[in-house]
Amino acid sequence: MCGAFSIRINPYEAREIHDAAVLPWKPIYNARPGEWLPIITEAKPNAITSAYWGFLPHWMDPKKGKAVINARGETLAEKPYFRSAVAGQRCIIPADGFYEWQASAKGKIPYFFHRRDDKPFAFAGVYDIVPGKKDELGFAIITTTPNALVGKVHDRMPVMLPDDIVDEWLNPDTTADAAVKFLKPYPEKLMAAYAVSRAVNLAKNKGKEVLETVE
Repeated sequence: MCGAFSIRINPYEAREIHDAAVLPWKPIYNARPGEWLPIITEAKPNAITSAYWGFLPHWMDPKKGKAVINARGETLAEKPYFRSAVAGQRCIIPADGFYEWQASAKGKIPYFFHRRDDKPFAFAGVYDIVPGKKDELGFAIITTTPNALVGKVHDRMPVMLPDDIVDEWLNPDTTADAAVKFLKPYPEKLMAAYAVSRAVNLAKNKGKEVLETVE
């Protein structure tokens, strides 16, 4: 599961991931579900769009369904909930790190995972129109089995797309069958992690303090 991440990069640095028009935002240290966050969609690959972190298919009655924040990559193309989205409503979510929590005798310890070179990257995601809101989008981050580094802390990890795969993920000509083959764990050797302050446990904490290193 991925339930919190950071976007410390500015919009211009986000263009390192994919060349898209800039949508201004301030650095986000503790992005959480239910918030409006920047994404780049398959339909508008040259623009950064604001979307709600929570996915519900446009055909679903909101009273009968609950928005989800993650989608399992292994079953993405099989479930009716996501089938049309992976076929033609893929997106990327700019980020530069994410948080996972490790159980311990002293309670859950939050860890921050990032690229070893600390460069920005793109989560693989799917999106749809929020039911009843034709001008609003909701998205989910796709997860996969963890690499050895993340696996020490959690049994899932978000899909971090390699730089050379981002454009193919957003390409409308990429089929669903081809797209799901990209949903693999990011190489452990290219990542690093460290324990951070429990301040990140509270969604209201949005400052740099959530990234303070702890023993």
